[in-house]
Amino acid sequence: MGQLNDLLIKVAQPRESEYFLADGEGLYLRVRPAGKVWIYRYKYMGRTTKLSLGAYPTVSLSAARKKAREEAGRRQEGVDPRDARRKSVSALRG
Repeated sequence: MGQLNDLLIKVAQPRESEYFLADGEGLYLRVRPAGKVWIYRYKYMGRTTKLSLGAYPTVSLSAARKKAREEAGRRQEGVDPRDARRKSVSALRG
């Protein structure tokens, strides 16, 4: 990881359609007209899956990198991060 920096993120301007800035190892900044959101992209069962890691600047670049590494670790353990998140949310809701 490490292609993005705070200056590049701050100067990224919204366009008519969303676009992605890659940081590496599956971490992307999705730039939309409504704002900027961190995304972790990975392949699971042959399909590309996206997992939101939070909005920028609420979630900083370093925090997004840390979260992406955690999700990559789950994948190495054979756990689908999106599925794991859904299960934990439904457990909290009861």
